[in-house]
Amino acid sequence: MVDTAEASPEGRPNKDIRLALVLNGGVSLAVWMGGVAHELDLLRRASGSGSPEPVPENEAPVFEIWKELASNAKASVTIDVISGTSAGGLNGMLLATAIGRGTALTGLRKLWRDSAALNSLVGSPPTKPTYQNSVLSGKRLRELAEIALNDINDGALSLQEPITLFVTATALDGKSRPFKDSFGNHFDIRDHRRVYRFQHDRSAVTYKQIKGGWHLEINPSKNDFHRENNNALAQAACATASYPVAFPPVSEYPLMEYRHLPRPHSGYPASCVIDGGVLNNAPFEPVLEEITKREIDKPVERVVIYIVPSAGKMEQESTAHQEGEEISWLTTLLNAIQYPQEANLRSGTETLFSQLSRGVRDKHLDLFGRMREDKGLSSTLLSAAHGLFEEYRRNRVESMIWESYQRSADTGSVTSLASTPEAQAEEIRDIFSRIPLNWCPSSPSEICKPNLAEWGWGIVTAERVLQTLSSHLHEQLKASENLARRKILIEGALTVSKLLRDAIAVLDAAWSQLRHRVAPTNSYTEAAVKLNKLSMEMRIPKTLGKLVTEASESYLETMRKADLELHWETPEQVVSACLALEVVTQAFAPPEKVVRQLSPKFKFLRLGPDSTSPLFNEDRFADMGDQKLYGIRFQHFGAFIDRDWRASDFVWGRLDAAHHLLCLFDLDDETREDTERRLHQAILDAEDHSREEMTKNLADLLQCDGDLMKGIYAKRSGKDTARTLSNSIVRLLSAHPPKNAARTTGVADKVRPHWQKFIRIARPVFVAEEKQLEQHERNLPLRILTCHIRKRTRSAYEDDVTQAPKAFFRSALRTAAVLLLISFVVGRLMNLRKRWQQIRFTLLSWLARGLADEPDRSDP
Repeated sequence: MVDTAEASPEGRPNKDIRLALVLNGGVSLAVWMGGVAHELDLLRRASGSGSPEPVPENEAPVFEIWKELASNAKASVTIDVISGTSAGGLNGMLLATAIGRGTALTGLRKLWRDSAALNSLVGSPPTKPTYQNSVLSGKRLRELAEIALNDINDGALSLQEPITLFVTATALDGKSRPFKDSFGNHFDIRDHRRVYRFQHDRSAVTYKQIKGGWHLEINPSKNDFHRENNNALAQAACATASYPVAFPPVSEYPLMEYRHLPRPHSGYPASCVIDGGVLNNAPFEPVLEEITKREIDKPVERVVIYIVPSAGKMEQESTAHQEGEEISWLTTLLNAIQYPQEANLRSGTETLFSQLSRGVRDKHLDLFGRMREDKGLSSTLLSAAHGLFEEYRRNRVESMIWESYQRSADTGSVTSLASTPEAQAEEIRDIFSRIPLNWCPSSPSEICKPNLAEWGWGIVTAERVLQTLSSHLHEQLKASENLARRKILIEGALTVSKLLRDAIAVLDAAWSQLRHRVAPTNSYTEAAVKLNKLSMEMRIPKTLGKLVTEASESYLETMRKADLELHWETPEQVVSACLALEVVTQAFAPPEKVVRQLSPKFKFLRLGPDSTSPLFNEDRFADMGDQKLYGIRFQHFGAFIDRDWRASDFVWGRLDAAHHLLCLFDLDDETREDTERRLHQAILDAEDHSREEMTKNLADLLQCDGDLMKGIYAKRSGKDTARTLSNSIVRLLSAHPPKNAARTTGVADKVRPHWQKFIRIARPVFVAEEKQLEQHERNLPLRILTCHIRKRTRSAYEDDVTQAPKAFFRSALRTAAVLLLISFVVGRLMNLRKRWQQIRFTLLSWLARGLADEPDRSDP
């Protein structure tokens, strides 16, 4: 836990900058993200968060600059939520593990520079023909993940900080969810989404059934990042990073206890999964849910950082000035492949926008703060709440029925897409007259005199009350300059935030039970009875009443001790003010607003390769953006090709992270530019890269892919990499499924026979060494005819791989020309033979006829 003591003149932090990270995917751009993760780890440790162990000598200047910035701002930087997919999931997993173990993130540089080479990822070639279903080795990826995890040591227990990690994957065999439309017609929709959660939090609270009753329970020993859990962490890394065809699918069975979506008890069995970026390349939603559950133990500035290896500037669409008939099929295909990722990013950005927009939370806080100071406004709102009470109560019932429909969609039962039945006024009145609801108030008097022993306003309302009290104390804390007052406010805010976490635990448990026990029904009365029964069985009114009472008492005591203006005298009056706000703001709100939790305030920062760095401020490099990364080249596999390329991308990850993370500190333009220059130079020195070397790399990256590959292929290592990769591709293309493999159905089953027929012809033609062929593939005439193609292509492959395609087509044309010439000569000869037979037959015919027609010369 971070030290909660107040800042001292010596400069201990009195503000916590809490970062929630969302890491995008990008294949070999994982190297750039590794540099970003390295710099984030260095910053959090320099600011006083995490492991105090000394940094390596080469990193000391960078560490000192970050330490100076944090000290001047009197701030600590912590990372408490990470969500990642694909390459971002792998880097996020390693960073989260270091935080959860209370130690430094070590080994990233070595992992990406040395172990991420294609030669290494391909793995050892098989000693005998075997089935292969990917170009790169899944076993090798697993080994690298385990090595990286083993390199992260366990720190002291006191240094292990709260951290939650989400990683995504895509199921290959998604279970069908049954739906029916408004007219009762049934249909299915598959769901391939997978999200896994790993957590360490000594204050984690769950609301569960223990010995026949429901109780709040703290699980202080839960830490999913211990070394004993390396197998599950490595499996999650392989699951999220198994890029299709590059790596094989993996089983999610070892990850079932960590599966967050679909819910563990939703009836979805374990499946084989692939790269999470296929369906969700920017997993924002679980992050926004998680940050609500964090305790407040000092003034907090929440920042959500989206780490994406793209410059963020969209180029002109390639079809903008073309007619439909002019657009090629290839252009259409490539554009269509990109659109799912666009949809994911757009939906995530829209979620952020809705959270950042001024909404219910801001209304609550603004009005609550003014009510505290203005007794007249408080009386006015209480009167308004009395007048709106019946509308609020009706809206509350309708919203809860609507929510029961939404929550039941996650179960295996049929989900109805019919509109939620609209309640008639008579039915609502009948519910209120016959059923004493324990989750909705029955009388306006409960606004001014709430029953805190038996809370009758429901869970979401209790959560909003606690969120309002916690947030208001936090706002007072940030505005106060008095050290003694700040310490009092910190203690009060921490107490209320812990109670808020308890309320959220109750809410999560109730939603989970609601999914399985309250099925959709066309009867409001039946649904209300079921909700009532569930609430009583889970002891929700008593539990929430206790939490609200303790929170309001703590709030009142804190405000009095801090000597802040307050006209409320009892906890009931504080709660009454919150309930008046609840009725006024929710009386006519749509259902999703009525049941939505209040999320904390946060800022949004996009961290990408946008800047070139002031050290390379030249016109020719000004607009390079993400083109300065080798990882963006060769369909995002470029950084895996060469060690120097990976080293360059890792450095740029650190430089770009430093550029953006300086935004967290309040610096004027001149100071920021000077600090960035010093910081970037220190990073280059730490990475043993000179400005001249990085400038040369930027100049090289202005070339096309073919020119880049020529330079790599001049190295022996480049030839070895190309040969290893091509051999792996040949093995993949020629692989036959095991004889005992289960038969599949669909498109793959229709395509497979034709593909295998093509392989039977292609392998004898193109495989250079006959020993690599199976017995039935050693077609001697075919191999003799294609000998010239193999020889010329292999020669070009040895000298310059970029010339191999040209050599192949040139030799293929020559071979075809020779074959045509031979065919022509043979044909002519065969035709001549036929003609000779015809001539001979004609001559013989003529001769026979002449002999037959010749007169008898013996006749006188």
